[in-house]
Amino acid sequence: MNPLIIEKPTRSSNSGRNKPQVTSTNGVLSPLENGDRLSRAEFERRYQAHPEIKKAELIEGIVYMASPVRVRRHGSLHSKITIWLGVYLEATPGLDIADTVG
Repeated sequence: MNPLIIEKPTRSSNSGRNKPQVTSTNGVLSPLENGDRLSRAEFERRYQAHPEIKKAELIEGIVYMASPVRVRRHGSLHSKITIWLGVYLEATPGLDIADTVG
């Protein structure tokens, strides 16, 4: 089982390469939806056509997308824990801290 994981590049310049092919009647491909069953080619076309989608995976023909992170259920708690760990770090010699946000 080899998942196909595509992440959007972080730089903003595209220099005209890899432009999506738009083939629907209204000029826009349908966005990816969690649980869609697609071929790899269709997955890549629709993913490239929607730059607002930050990360999607195609595993055995099924699209998987993470739920958006919520402020109250994740963001504010994450900030409070980071502050607490920072205070603990400053009071405890020999420790280090890192974060993977972004």
